[in-house]
Amino acid sequence: MIYERKRVYSSSPGTFYRLQREGSGKSLFGFSHGSSGFVQLSDKEGTKWRGQATPNDMDGGHSFRFQNENGEILTGVSDGQTLMLRDARGRSWKGVID
Repeated sequence: MIYERKRVYSSSPGTFYRLQREGSGKSLFGFSHGSSGFVQLSDKEGTKWRGQATPNDMDGGHSFRFQNENGEILTGVSDGQTLMLRDARGRSWKGVID
């Protein structure tokens, strides 16, 4: 009997994210695998932000929601090329999607 190896990830390429907080210049960077919608971001101190991207039906963009180990939350939207997030303190994060 011949067995075929099962793929772990879909064949579609991943997406890369680069964000910077306005005012302080602190940066986040991360990736997603294929079209799963799961996104992981991290900063230079090692804090990991994990979240989900859900498609918006009307404008073709996505809504994002991230949470880190401390329970802090980032939420925002994208138009497919740029990304705008806000945290609970009202700080803005802007970035690009590659």
